[in-house]
Amino acid sequence: MTAPDGTDKPHTAEQDWQHRGSCRGADTSMFFSPDGERGHARARREREAKQLCEQCPVLTECRDHALTVGEPYGIWGGMSETDRTRHLRRARTHHRLQTPNLDRSTTPIDRNGPPHNHRLLDPGTDRPSAPDLTPRTESCRPRAG
Repeated sequence: MTAPDGTDKPHTAEQDWQHRGSCRGADTSMFFSPDGERGHARARREREAKQLCEQCPVLTECRDHALTVGEPYGIWGGMSETDRTRHLRRARTHHRLQTPNLDRSTTPIDRNGPPHNHRLLDPGTDRPSAPDLTPRTESCRPRAG
C-alpha cells in the first residue's frame, strides 16, 4: 500500500484514522442500508450506527472525510446520507449569506448610461443619488437629416 507521501511504506494505525474507528470490525450492514430498506427499520439501524459513532475517537476525521469526498452512502462520522446532504446545503446557504453579493439593481454600469432598472449611487456612498428633475431642452426623438 502506498503511503500519503508517495512511498511504499505501510500505514500504521496511528497514521490511518480508519484503523482507530469504533466501527473497526463491526458488521458493515449496521452502517449501510440494504436495498429496499425503509421507515422504522432504516431509522432503527441508523440510530444504532450513530450511537456507536457517538463515542468514536475518530468521529471528526470520519465526518470530515465523508463531507470532503462526498460519500454517497452509509453512516459516516455519525451522519447519514440525508444528514450530510442537509449539512452541505446549510453550509452553502450560510456561505452565500456571508459572501458579499453584488446587487445589480444598485450597481452603476456605464454603457452610455445606466439601463432603466439601475440606480446610480452617490459617489462614495451606498445611497442612490437623487433623481435629476432638470427639464430637458432637447427632444427625445432622433433628428431628421
